[in-house]
Amino acid sequence: ELAALAGRRARGDAPAPTLWLRGADLHGADTSVADAAGRALERAARIVSAARAPLPAGLAGLTPERLAHLARAHGRPLLLLLDGPEEMPSALADRLAEWTEDTARWLRGTGARLVVACRDAYWEAAGADTAAGGPADPSAACLRLGDLRPEEARTARARYRIPDGTLADADARHPLTLRLLAEVRAALPGTGGHPRLDRADVLAAHLDLMCLRVAVRLAAENDLRGTAVRRLAARVSGQVHEAARRSLGPGQGELDRAAFEEVFPWGPAPARLGGGTGWASAVLTEGLIVPAGDGYRFAHEELADWIQGGHLDLDEALRVLVHRRHIPGEPRRPLPVPHHRIGPVVQALLLLARQHGPRRLAVRLEELMCALDGDPHSWWASRLLAGVLRRVTDATPYAGVLRLLADRIGVWRQCGLPVPSGFGPGFWAALHLSATDRCDLLRRLLLGDGPA
Repeated sequence: ELAALAGRRARGDAPAPTLWLRGADLHGADTSVADAAGRALERAARIVSAARAPLPAGLAGLTPERLAHLARAHGRPLLLLLDGPEEMPSALADRLAEWTEDTARWLRGTGARLVVACRDAYWEAAGADTAAGGPADPSAACLRLGDLRPEEARTARARYRIPDGTLADADARHPLTLRLLAEVRAALPGTGGHPRLDRADVLAAHLDLMCLRVAVRLAAENDLRGTAVRRLAARVSGQVHEAARRSLGPGQGELDRAAFEEVFPWGPAPARLGGGTGWASAVLTEGLIVPAGDGYRFAHEELADWIQGGHLDLDEALRVLVHRRHIPGEPRRPLPVPHHRIGPVVQALLLLARQHGPRRLAVRLEELMCALDGDPHSWWASRLLAGVLRRVTDATPYAGVLRLLADRIGVWRQCGLPVPSGFGPGFWAALHLSATDRCDLLRRLLLGDGPA
């Protein structure tokens, strides 16, 4: 979406200036988004200077403030696109409110505009301040990008040449799933006759394809053929999973340079990897992992969450995030995990059902429901419960949990207690249920509302 927006602004007789930033471009000492914008302009000026000598006079000493004022004077306000602000360094994340306030002040003073592409958790924390000077309700400044509408999904599947019925209904309108499946089908023509695929199947196939491509590139550099390439692909897969495991550590889900170079060496690889050279360049060239700030990240956040979820210690994660005992009257200690890192935990719960059946997941969801019943303000309990129930391809095995949730919402309302966030009309409409089960849940919710 950001790429399409930037492309539209660049076309036509009067192109408008757009500056694209990533959260990883931010520095811990930044006071506002203007600092990152200034560094981006300096890099752009160096690139232009290297291609065109001498540097055009208009670009010399160009600052974000000057660019914003020039753009506003010509009726084409400067637009900053901030992609993935969750990638910002921890030192800056600790000052998020201050940074956001200074950014809003800078935007108002220069007339520049800012579009932020982020996850729900980031918007919850920073949205109200980011939208300062805009609508009174911060949610009015938030455009949620969900699945494609049915007609859009049919058009996308037709363009990608994905036959109807290939994907489970729950994932047949998911943009990334469609794109990755199209890449896999293009690389492996003639593959058919398989059961309906879900998102996890597509992510697994995409990962296998990327590992094979990396292995082929390594094999070409090291003169390997045949079964040696397949063995090499297995080693690449192992290193990718090792990278995912390491990125679960402290931080924002990235690999620092030292860890990346240890997993994917730039020079000669150790014997356990089969020797050879070119691991780092092969992984980066294929785009499985990309540079981000001072480190590296998986190119697709959802793929990263899925891989990392397979390496997460779920019992320990839930103990720390949800089931810690809190003594009433004492201040709550901040958790060591930022909210936007919820993705791997959701994926670990979904993997539980995939590997051990829905009953195992249902038990976990019941435990989350109990935690939420004891503390309706538990962010992790409510978001994990809502996130998993929306993602399961068939929510029927979890109807008991959903009935319990609907009944508890009624009790909370009747007692004048706040209903945990995430369980509004959109949640119930998104569940993959039969009409009978959905109507039963809606009836329970209506009864809980009491007389009008």
